[in-house]
Amino acid sequence: MKRTQHGFSLIELIVTVGVIAILAMVATPAAMKGMESARRSACVSNLRLLHGGIMTYAADNGGTLPMAYENATQRGWDYFLGAGEYVSVTKAGGKNLGKAYGCPSQRRAVNNPAATTYGMNGTLSGGSTAAKLAGVVQPAGTMLMADGTLNSDQKTYNVAFWQSVNKPQAAHGGCANILYVDGHVAQAKPADIALSSWPAGSPQWVFWTGRMN
Repeated sequence: MKRTQHGFSLIELIVTVGVIAILAMVATPAAMKGMESARRSACVSNLRLLHGGIMTYAADNGGTLPMAYENATQRGWDYFLGAGEYVSVTKAGGKNLGKAYGCPSQRRAVNNPAATTYGMNGTLSGGSTAAKLAGVVQPAGTMLMADGTLNSDQKTYNVAFWQSVNKPQAAHGGCANILYVDGHVAQAKPADIALSSWPAGSPQWVFWTGRMN
């Protein structure tokens, strides 16, 4: 009687391993793309949540927006929102652990789950002057907040503000998520955002200042 052999031959094993390797090569980029898409969506949700907190702050403070960075106290927008509990925040070891305060893609990139990575438009509201919400002439065309970048003034990734010389961070496939004063979020390439020499009343001027002149 012929003995039945069980198991795989060497050739069959090699073929199987090869097929698995090919499938892994195909699946990995798709999986990574899917995870980044989820992080991008979470970032948009964070920005919308922050917008709600900022609008509530304004309602409680005579229609005044929080300062992106206040020169007198050296406090940033995240302090004003967190201290007033307008957006939930947990403090531990002096670090901001509020989930909504950081883009998941950027927190992953710097390996810091507590990083505050968003930047607020300091040209609109900051320094020594807090902007009035009613003074923003085109809320749908004026940046309020977006994915931040390493700030040359603060030497930290915990961005509290932008000046016009700072660029947003291209955290999502070469684009930054930008929150506008009216609450909508759109993507833009940092290279397409004008940083200086804007004619008064131009879209670039309104984008940064919220004013026509």
